[in-house]
Amino acid sequence: DLLLVLNLAVLATSFCTDPVQSAWSPSQLTSSYRWSKQQREELRLGSDYRVITLSGPLFFGHVSKIADEVQLVMNVEPKPSHVIFDIEEVTSMDESIATFFEDFAKEFKKEGGQNLIFAGNESWKWFLVMNELVADGGQGHDTKSFEWMPALNEALLQVEGDILLDKNLFTDDLQQRRHVGDLSLQEAR
Repeated sequence: DLLLVLNLAVLATSFCTDPVQSAWSPSQLTSSYRWSKQQREELRLGSDYRVITLSGPLFFGHVSKIADEVQLVMNVEPKPSHVIFDIEEVTSMDESIATFFEDFAKEFKKEGGQNLIFAGNESWKWFLVMNELVADGGQGHDTKSFEWMPALNEALLQVEGDILLDKNLFTDDLQQRRHVGDLSLQEAR
C-alpha cells in the first residue's frame, strides 16, 4: 500500500511540473564557436531559430501542455525556420509525445520550416529511431523529420552554420569547408 501511495504521489507531481523549461531565441543562446563580429550580429538579430528545453517525463498527460507552450514559442515573426528540442533533462517518453513530435514536424515543414533537431540525452535516441523521427545514423533525411545531435552546442553550431551559409556570410573558405563536412570542428579552429 505504501508503494502504491508513493507511486501515485510521483505521478501526481510529474503532472504538476512544466515539461517546457525554457525557450531561447538567438539573442539569448548561441553556440560556443567564435564567429566574427559581423556573423555574431547577424545571428543575434537576423536569425530565426528557437531552442526549446524540455525536462522530466514527457507522456500523454503533458502533450497538450507541451503543444500549447510550443505554439506560443512558434507564434512569432519571423517564423523560426530552425527548431532545436533540447532533451538532455528528459526522464521518460511515450508514444503520445512521439505522435506530437511527428505532427509538429509535418506542420513545421508545411509552413516552410527547414531544420528540426533533437539534442542531448543519448539514451533517448533509440526511442526517436524506433518512432521513425530520426534516422538510425542520427541524420535526418527525406523520410525522417528530425536530426539527432548528441549535444546542444553541436546543434546550435549546425543551425548557425546553416544560417550563415544561406546568407553567404562565411568569412573564409575554412569555415565553409568545416560546415559542409570537409573539415572537423577542431581543424576549422
